[in-house]
Amino acid sequence: MTNVLRNYACAALAEAARKIIIDEMNEKRGKPKTYTPPTDFEYADEVPWRGIFKVQEEMNEFGVELMKLSAFPSGTYPDHGGVERNLLVDVIKEATDVRAAMDYFMETNGITINWERYREKREKFALWGLSGIPDTGERHA
Repeated sequence: MTNVLRNYACAALAEAARKIIIDEMNEKRGKPKTYTPPTDFEYADEVPWRGIFKVQEEMNEFGVELMKLSAFPSGTYPDHGGVERNLLVDVIKEATDVRAAMDYFMETNGITINWERYREKREKFALWGLSGIPDTGERHA
């Protein structure tokens, strides 16, 4: 089923990209746009795994915030309209969004957690003593 879903998603993305490119070319020529990207509701009955794209989106946003935190381990990010902001707040927000998207995805598609695997992974993570960002001692108010 994974390959079927992957193939469907790739075909759908390629078709959407083609239509968007055509629209951009038409717009440059002064012609009106003709393509409106579909919403989840337009093909919800046709496609399994409802919410899969939301999970991917939220995971990517979470990854962006983690990368910012890696680059600025003090926890403050200087490039937001000249205003410093606390990256930890953004990381927590995005982690919460990922959890909400995963919960929705799993509940909607009838997926249950394999608790044995979950416990094994948690034990491995604890055993590995996973690394983090070195503490530079730098702190901002």
